[in-house]
Amino acid sequence: MTIGKPLVFFNLVCKVSPDKQREINHWHDSLLQDSPQCKQTDELLQIFENLRGATNTVALTTPFQPTHTSMDVSGEQSLGAVAFMDFTSKNPEAELPPIMQVMHGNLEEPTGDVTYGGSDRIWFVTKLRDVSASADVGVPERVALDLTGLDRDGFKNAAATGDIQFPLLCNFRVSRSLKDTSEAGAAQPSASEKFVNHTIQQTTPIEWNAAIPPNAAYEPILGLLNNYPRHEESILFGYLSDIRTDPHYGFQLAFPNGNVRKGAAAVVVIAAMQKSQ
Repeated sequence: MTIGKPLVFFNLVCKVSPDKQREINHWHDSLLQDSPQCKQTDELLQIFENLRGATNTVALTTPFQPTHTSMDVSGEQSLGAVAFMDFTSKNPEAELPPIMQVMHGNLEEPTGDVTYGGSDRIWFVTKLRDVSASADVGVPERVALDLTGLDRDGFKNAAATGDIQFPLLCNFRVSRSLKDTSEAGAAQPSASEKFVNHTIQQTTPIEWNAAIPPNAAYEPILGLLNNYPRHEESILFGYLSDIRTDPHYGFQLAFPNGNVRKGAAAVVVIAAMQKSQ
């Protein structure tokens, strides 16, 4: 088999009428044009090179790899936010802890297949949300059954009828691991790429009882936030390098993707190797 140029422009026109009738015209004898030289073309060509030798492109291009063994996440763990997970999901080299604790998050119910690769075991990908952002996470069978109180067959039946219900808010312990595509069938080691996997390892539903205190790792953050004026719009997470001056609103967060958000007060979280006040 011969593979030609992966990116070209050709004369193909698709027209959809008001009654949703689709008409496709292709002038096959017209001259093909090479794609222009630009950053997007270079990125697409690199992706093409990574995929051309793959024997299983589905496993290669999906970042999630199912895990069926539990992980010890007991003891003190770093307090995190889903915004951190989302912001670094495409950066395998980000210096984040292997386990993060997400407080007061919401796990969305799955909408597709809840088993992986034609197996009988439950494992699926869904969204985890908190006040900061949302991110894709893998959910193993033990977590899914623990949250719903169902057995394996009951969970599958509930998924088929759309009747799965997770608790509204939970505290989560999420693992961060890397998947190397060279393990997924890449023919050339040089074409390997690393993906970030976030997997729910432990959940604790929130008890709606005012007498139950928050997790100990959450208390210092609450103390910091209580010293600042109340803000009804949102809480944003970013790096110190994202902060810019603003002549009308105190400061602004300018993100690498071009988004700019106004800010009124900032809380800076600094890592320390020893206990600090």
